[in-house]
Amino acid sequence: MTLKISQGQIKKSRVYDDTIPSGDADLEVASASALDDLNGLRSQIQRVIGEGNWWRDAPISLRAVAAYLGGFRKNQSVTPPTDGAEVIFFTPETFLYSAAVDQSFLNPSVYLNGHRLEEVSDYILNESGGVGAGFDSIDFTPGGAPRTGDVIAVDYFISTGTIPPPAGGIGVYDESVLVAVRPAINFIGSAIQAVDNIGANRVDITVQITQDDILPAFVPSIVMSPGGPLEIGETVTNPAFTITASGGVIATYSVTDSDANGPTAGIGPAVAGITHPFAFVKSANGATVSFTAEVVSDAGVTKYPVDSLVWRPRVYYGDAAPGTIDEAFVENLGGSGLASSRTRTIAFSSGSGEKSYYAFPTAYGGGTPTFKDADTGFDAGFSQAVASVSITNSFGVSQTYEVWASDTAALGSYSVNVT
Repeated sequence: MTLKISQGQIKKSRVYDDTIPSGDADLEVASASALDDLNGLRSQIQRVIGEGNWWRDAPISLRAVAAYLGGFRKNQSVTPPTDGAEVIFFTPETFLYSAAVDQSFLNPSVYLNGHRLEEVSDYILNESGGVGAGFDSIDFTPGGAPRTGDVIAVDYFISTGTIPPPAGGIGVYDESVLVAVRPAINFIGSAIQAVDNIGANRVDITVQITQDDILPAFVPSIVMSPGGPLEIGETVTNPAFTITASGGVIATYSVTDSDANGPTAGIGPAVAGITHPFAFVKSANGATVSFTAEVVSDAGVTKYPVDSLVWRPRVYYGDAAPGTIDEAFVENLGGSGLASSRTRTIAFSSGSGEKSYYAFPTAYGGGTPTFKDADTGFDAGFSQAVASVSITNSFGVSQTYEVWASDTAALGSYSVNVT
């Protein structure tokens, strides 16, 4: 008698074991029944899946594994056609992509000018047919949107058909509202290098420039009024200042002085005739007060221009008949001027019985002065008339003067260089 068993008479396993070790001894030699063979297959499947139980969904298909091993495309450039308000990019092949299970390592990696973009913060992955059904597009956010002249590249796995994306490849587009607000990138310079510094999460750009690439420097200046010099003892109250600048626009200013007054501050761009509300007076020859302006441009550049007021004594010169040389005689010579030293060119015109005179502060001495004819360069013939005479100016400051006189009278018009 022949006994035949139909498939319907074979029952499923009541128990199973998916932990049988691999190897001939356990899976082949030790197998004594169909149940042992099935448990051996279950154990092998469990090892392929790698997690959970043999009957659970596989976290990745073998097709995906094949794509991972042999279908990887790295740094594939994408070329944008002109599409009006949108900029659409296509890759050479379709992507393998799915969010149904954990396959994030299969997701495309998008690079903008060599720098890898961050999903969510820079772009969002969209699927046209629902989760796991296919890959549709990469939607750029404002922070990661491409601009004219940018280079986009994508790393991805080629689709094998198990998770087919839309026909024609993957579209990468910039939303139309962004196109109008993203200007073209213009690199100015003789050499540009960009390196993707992954460890620091940035792109390091080195730009080698020439003098032609550099904008003019921000150069402000301050001018005080009165500009001076002032006579020693003279008081100036509420001097005014004007600040101008080249290579930028004045945003703010603040003026202080070396007498520790101020600041006088305000905003630009026009800074003219601004009063510094303080009084200044000096009695020493050559004494100064400096005024420093802290000037900030609209680009945030800060500079510190300086101007000064200076106080000088008078020197006296002219032609007169010889007489007692005292303060009145000197002050009536007819010519005077504020001076920083005794050096001067003086025009004389001595008539009959008159000599030419020059008086300067004793503090400007320092050796015998020289008097040279301005036309010939020959010695003009001057001698010291008085070694010291006290003179008090109109502001109440007194000091001693030397007085020198020509050796000869009635020389007419001539000029003398004094050093």
